[in-house]
Amino acid sequence: MRRVYIAFPDISNDPGPVWMVKYYEEKYGAKIVPRYPVGTEKPLKDVKAGDMVIVVGHGNFDMTGLAVSTTKENYLKGDPDDKLTANTLALFLKHDGLPISHRFIKCATCCGGVLRV
Repeated sequence: MRRVYIAFPDISNDPGPVWMVKYYEEKYGAKIVPRYPVGTEKPLKDVKAGDMVIVVGHGNFDMTGLAVSTTKENYLKGDPDDKLTANTLALFLKHDGLPISHRFIKCATCCGGVLRV
């Protein structure tokens, strides 16, 4: 099963991640797993060893994490303002129930192969 993990509170003003979520949902029937609102539920607790966890956001060769634009103005300027370091993303994944042994994680971002988690 594919699970699209949204680590940001709001991606609605950023067409890239919004499109990517819709793409995986429609093409592969992926389950959407938002982190927010943060509650007592662990959204990744049911991930199995063969499941693919897909993390969406913006990436770049000079970034060590992910980002999204929270306003249309920031998106149009090319200035994503909500940023997560790779270490913070790893803590979110762990806190949200992803087993530490899980290895099938895909970053659906530009330069996604460069992100170190």
